[in-house]
Amino acid sequence: MDQTFPLRRREIVEEGPPVKTLKERWPALFTERQVFAEFNRIATTNLQNNFFDAMDRYTPRFVTIFKSKKGTVGETLAEFVQQIDLRDADSDEAWAQASAGVLTVISEDVPLCPNHLHLDAVSTAIIVEGGLAVGAR
Repeated sequence: MDQTFPLRRREIVEEGPPVKTLKERWPALFTERQVFAEFNRIATTNLQNNFFDAMDRYTPRFVTIFKSKKGTVGETLAEFVQQIDLRDADSDEAWAQASAGVLTVISEDVPLCPNHLHLDAVSTAIIVEGGLAVGAR
């Protein structure tokens, strides 16, 4: 992937193809390992470490904001916060075990509950332009 970087960059910057086309042409770019490697090639920064550092830094503030919301949004967020609180959210271990994702896949034996925050996801995925960009099918 290092060798084809200039070609990919030129194609993406100059042509601006849709994500679906990019995924067909450069499927390796849509694996977790290559997303991190590509980000490192472009920004010379470890994306995964930066993401988790930011999650550690901002999650307590998000929870505070969620707890302060009122109305329908507040009720929905309160359910999520309650689930986090039940996992002893004050400990670093509890936050270290919490997963973040756009799409979560849960085990078949887990009961489906509306507005339930599944903190023990089987896998995660990212959806872009209505299609699966990163994650397992």
